[in-house]
Amino acid sequence: MTRMRWTLVLVGMLVVSSAVAQTRPIQWISNASQGVAAAQRAGMPVMFYISGEGGQDNSDLERDIQRTFRDKLFVAVATEHFVPVRLPLSTETEKIMAQIGAPKGVRLSVVCATADGKLLGILRPGQLQDPQTAAQQLMQLFSQYRSNLYQSEVQPVLEDENAKPADLMKALKKIEKYTMLDADAGLAKLLEGDNLTKTLKKRVFGALAKLSTTPAVTTLLKHATTDKTAALALQRCEEGAGDELATALDSEDFNEFLAAYTAITKIFKLKAKPKGFWSGQNERLIAEEIQVAREAATNGAKQWDETFGKYR
Repeated sequence: MTRMRWTLVLVGMLVVSSAVAQTRPIQWISNASQGVAAAQRAGMPVMFYISGEGGQDNSDLERDIQRTFRDKLFVAVATEHFVPVRLPLSTETEKIMAQIGAPKGVRLSVVCATADGKLLGILRPGQLQDPQTAAQQLMQLFSQYRSNLYQSEVQPVLEDENAKPADLMKALKKIEKYTMLDADAGLAKLLEGDNLTKTLKKRVFGALAKLSTTPAVTTLLKHATTDKTAALALQRCEEGAGDELATALDSEDFNEFLAAYTAITKIFKLKAKPKGFWSGQNERLIAEEIQVAREAATNGAKQWDETFGKYR
């Protein structure tokens, strides 16, 4: 999912309280084999929901769960990171759950598993009654899946000094696709070598911008002073990068300061002062402009973290 799509989805999700936000219900796949096949094609885990007797949801608890399944926040997490499959409580469903490793008698629960049948975790009925809690816990299960994927498939490639460019490109695409936050240190180390092609380096900078963690932003700032591609990537960071960028406004390196200032104006949609402004003699105006940028960055980062931080 691209940065733009994810941002737009979440902005739309949180315009109103998730307790009252309603949207189109999750579009469930009703066949386990089809759901698993779809997950394998997409490289995503499966989210099984085991409904009530005969597929009916009639109790107050079941109706609460259905409201969660219409909540914008939960729907966004579920549909962007999982393939949703709804199964009725049946002997066949019990067999499928046993193959995954889920305990017997799972009902009105969400069972998450990898496409190859490894259990990730279970959200019980009580956890599904509150949309925000359910969304957070579902995101935690995806984060676990993403971290395992990074360690098993991506990190070895980043650490392989003899990795082929094609393999590195595949690894970088996975980092961006899953927003693998664990990859920031590996990407920084990758840039220390001198064997990256121009195309690969640009992709690394783009992946760092997608992550926008503290180490990722620090790495981009370091390279932005001498590499235009890194400077442009810095300007595409998430608003959560605001704290690190605000700190860089105190840098004694003018090029680093300017890279941070320019990134802040792009990310937070401020009108940037021209480069010549900074060589002027009016220290008061300069200090005021820096303060405007600093406040926009720190306030924007705080709001972004409160809104999106739990769902990355």
